[in-house]
Amino acid sequence: MSAEASAEGIVLRRLDSGESDRRLVVLAEGLGKIWITARGARKAKSRFAGSTDPLTRARFTWAEGKRTRYLTTVEPRRGYPLLRADYDRLATGLAMAELADLAIPTEGPDDVGFELLDISLDHLQTSDPASVLAWFSVQLMQHEGQAPDWTACAVTGKRLEHDPILVSPHAGGAIDEEFAGQYRDAFRASWEALVGLKRLMERDHPPSAMKSAEDAARAVERFWEGLLDRPMPAHLARRQSIFPTFPPSASQ
Repeated sequence: MSAEASAEGIVLRRLDSGESDRRLVVLAEGLGKIWITARGARKAKSRFAGSTDPLTRARFTWAEGKRTRYLTTVEPRRGYPLLRADYDRLATGLAMAELADLAIPTEGPDDVGFELLDISLDHLQTSDPASVLAWFSVQLMQHEGQAPDWTACAVTGKRLEHDPILVSPHAGGAIDEEFAGQYRDAFRASWEALVGLKRLMERDHPPSAMKSAEDAARAVERFWEGLLDRPMPAHLARRQSIFPTFPPSASQ
């Protein structure tokens, strides 16, 4: 193995590997999204056991193998403790980690993505969860160059002010009713929610609360699902915890 390297990072996801190992997806400063293997992390007495949970921020040090990074030491920086004491906040944090994992490319520097997630998790400890989730989702979308106008037709550029408004990920944003038949992925969102999303794009930190926060969070989530062309299980789990009668299918 080569010399060790290290970086500050946030654990986005972990997977069991082998008999007792864990593979971690870490969003690291200066490196972007990387994979690190923590040998023996699932053993009861492992020194890594408490430092490999999703939403843990730490300084990770690893040795570079031919194909794999092997974790050697972890220095916890923060675990966003107030998230662990509230299920809604924890579920929202896991949803944001899921989105970062799906939207941010592997092995490419992305300090903006890291900062957005860190700011969001910090605010999530005391602010309205849906408002923070909506802010993070639109900010990450804007960072990835995918954000629509939200209140203007993506086809004609005409400002839309009726309620509700049709939104199509395939079209690239809101659309006028006359184009409904052309975009089968279109869904309806309230005008107030879409105006809220547009305003969130202009903020440098999440609001403590906002009007129609859940509607806004759901609208941007559905847009992300269309862009990524895949379901987001952590987002679905969050919605079902808040709305127990929510349909089991993410497409509904």
